[in-house]
Amino acid sequence: MHTIVSLVMKAGAVGGLMAAAGIALLAPSAHADGWVTWKNAQTGTYMANSASRTNNGNPIIHWPANGNNDQQWYSATHSDGSKAYVNGVGTNKALDGDAGHCYAPMVLWDWHARANQRWWRHSMDGGYMLQRAQGCQGYLPLVIAVVSTSRGGQLYTREQRTVDNWVEPQQRWK
Repeated sequence: MHTIVSLVMKAGAVGGLMAAAGIALLAPSAHADGWVTWKNAQTGTYMANSASRTNNGNPIIHWPANGNNDQQWYSATHSDGSKAYVNGVGTNKALDGDAGHCYAPMVLWDWHARANQRWWRHSMDGGYMLQRAQGCQGYLPLVIAVVSTSRGGQLYTREQRTVDNWVEPQQRWK
């Protein structure tokens, strides 16, 4: 993992901050680099690399706690303050919200440090919202959300839904 951290820090200048004219963006909350897990507030399940597969495009799902590496994510900070989350199965592959789509399925992909693999973590209502650094023209900022509450459902980016600093449970992670 040390190699990943070095690569993330060196590539920090790649890409840039999301520009969103006319949209009030929340200030990201800082957290230390290291291993994290993400538990969804609505389902109580964890963000996971489906079946611990290592191929590009493998789905990122939500699954009950299992203590395995598929639910472990190494958080490393880019120079702009955004985070990369690299899966713990030892592949050097990152959490990716496909840049070609506004409502993108979350997948595992070779780490490259472009905007669709950069995430802002915002404190929200007893948890966090994980916002993709790359937005979509005419849309609110995109965040990781549970779309299907069925165990094993794939995660997607969806428009941020907040009212008075409260976020919908399917978009809140702990």
